[in-house]
Amino acid sequence: MTERHFSLSLPVPTAQRRKSGANTSGIELQGLPTGHARFNAQVNRRRSNNQAVIENPLAHLTDEELVADVYHFQQTYLRSAEGGKLLRAARVAKDIRTYDEVARADNLDADHGLPVQLNPEEKAALRAEKDVLFSEPGMFRVILAVSLAAFLQGFVQTQSDPLNIDNWKFGAMNASPFLSASLIGCWLSLPINDRFGRRGAMAVAACLIFGSSLGSAFCRSWIALFLVRIVNGIGMGIKAVSTPILASETAVGFWRGSSILAWQLWVAFGIMLGFAFNLIFWTAGTGQETLTLGLILGAPLVPSLFLLVGLYYCPESPRYYMPHGSSNFNPAKAYAILRKLRKTELQALRDIYLVYKSVQLEEYAEDINTEDQTKPSRRGFFSHLAGYLSQLRELFTARRLRNALISSATVALAQQLCGSAINFIFGLPAIRTIDTLGRRKWLTMTLPVIFPLSHREIGCAFAVATNFLFAGLLSMFYPSINHGLGDGRSLGLFAGLNLVAFVLVFLLVEETKRRSLEDLDLIFAVQKRTFIRHQVTKYLPWFLGHYILGRRKPQPSLYLDLIWGAHVEGRQADEGYSATHDTSPVSPRTHAWYPVPLPEIHEQLSRASSLDTDDTHA
Repeated sequence: MTERHFSLSLPVPTAQRRKSGANTSGIELQGLPTGHARFNAQVNRRRSNNQAVIENPLAHLTDEELVADVYHFQQTYLRSAEGGKLLRAARVAKDIRTYDEVARADNLDADHGLPVQLNPEEKAALRAEKDVLFSEPGMFRVILAVSLAAFLQGFVQTQSDPLNIDNWKFGAMNASPFLSASLIGCWLSLPINDRFGRRGAMAVAACLIFGSSLGSAFCRSWIALFLVRIVNGIGMGIKAVSTPILASETAVGFWRGSSILAWQLWVAFGIMLGFAFNLIFWTAGTGQETLTLGLILGAPLVPSLFLLVGLYYCPESPRYYMPHGSSNFNPAKAYAILRKLRKTELQALRDIYLVYKSVQLEEYAEDINTEDQTKPSRRGFFSHLAGYLSQLRELFTARRLRNALISSATVALAQQLCGSAINFIFGLPAIRTIDTLGRRKWLTMTLPVIFPLSHREIGCAFAVATNFLFAGLLSMFYPSINHGLGDGRSLGLFAGLNLVAFVLVFLLVEETKRRSLEDLDLIFAVQKRTFIRHQVTKYLPWFLGHYILGRRKPQPSLYLDLIWGAHVEGRQADEGYSATHDTSPVSPRTHAWYPVPLPEIHEQLSRASSLDTDDTHA
């Protein structure tokens, strides 16, 4: 048996070089210079995606390069996994569309000639993860923890001051937790997430809410209650940033929106139930006003305890362990978590390798804009503070981050214009349809986690802080607005603001349904003015013609999807692409999903089938 040595000379992120103190690319591949060109092109698209191409993070690798890179990853970071199984998963990840067709094919020999032969269990799992909501049984513990955290969030928001005070004091009392969440809690979540992870940050938040709720139960003046609720708001801010991140980073990409929507749904339910309990307590009339007040203000004690218990059984986010420059970098631990979250070993190995390669692309793209790539990693309070300030600056200077910030801030503002009970009731159908109809049709709190992993905490913190800031301002000024305008005119004012929000969402918020977190870099790297021009000149005329005039034309798409092809038909109709040759090894439908024939894919598949992968891992 001949031992083959493959090596891949791809650039290594600066953060990884700084951590190891040496060149950790580990391997050199001779005779394949085009790998660099493909890699650099993909990195550039993650920064400025002028052609609006959505592609697989493995698209720059030939099969030989894929084998080499998988071998390096397994030997360096993931010795707990078998190299052959990891290579199978990587090949499925690279050609996910093809293997999805294989999993759905009626012909049992549909995968004949492909480098990976899927067993029945794997085929069923691949079908289910795309078609069935919450098909991964390991996700139920995450959803439970997210739902408890969300219910606590909503319940806390209803703990208003029932004391007999004027409108401005009443407004300040209600606004204090929102403003402290916006100005302190959201930003405090950054170091807490760095140090303790998403699950740990949620536990810290639950403890803060437990303590502040216990203290508020004994407050008898509005000033004391105002101060205690500041602590309450800090916990709210930490939890509001950390919880959606945990949900998004553990979910399968196809149903990521539905997983995060559990947060929004149960926040709304908590608000509704909190107001109901307040009404019940006061209308029941115990005859002891002090006791009634204590019950209302101390009620969040109970859900905070349930949250702490739920977090004990909840797994940490696997992506928390994947940034190369982090002291928490541990792909083996991330894989162990994914193995519990996913239904099959194939899915877990596929996801860990995809995240690894996506982070590699992301961090290398960030390093291109770094002036000093040899400086040591930051240590100490002021160094970390400088790092957070640098990340905050990059939110406004890097195109893909700035676009994500605009979209998420738009959603955060628009969310303040609806009520709690209606929000909960209409959140129920959104759970099933957000990943099929899309987020722009079901506007929710899911967009703050569109940010890349390197800026996810600070991006989410900024968006959630914006949400809480305007919630606080609304809570502060609404009693006076309602007093001055009356009920009818106040509702009319907010109805008008809803129309403004509708226009802003249409023009500024990209569709992200059924996309993995790693795909979103490419979506938000497209210029915002290009997206607005498409919405006004292409999508709006199509929408009016389709739904009003009854014209049956393909929906135009801004993006050229080379992963799933979900929008290629619209792009073909819009720009004149044609694909007349059906070269699919799986299904005659494949030609409708790609703008050109697929000789390169077949070349890779034939090369893969002749490659003796067993020799590679001898």
